[in-house]
Amino acid sequence: MVYLIAAYVVVWVITFAFVATISWRQHQLQQQLVWMEQLLEVKTKAPETDGGAGSTPTP
Repeated sequence: MVYLIAAYVVVWVITFAFVATISWRQHQLQQQLVWMEQLLEVKTKAPETDGGAGSTPTP
């Protein structure tokens, strides 16, 4: 009977750890998405500051 209870506890600990890991990863991805959206917003609003490097001159 002790082995059954121990196995039950182990399964629940593994399940809880798995769900907690997924939740943590989702939170990290959400933070990265917010950061990327902010970076994109700054890049699209900022004027070109590289002096036109890499662009072809117009005649």
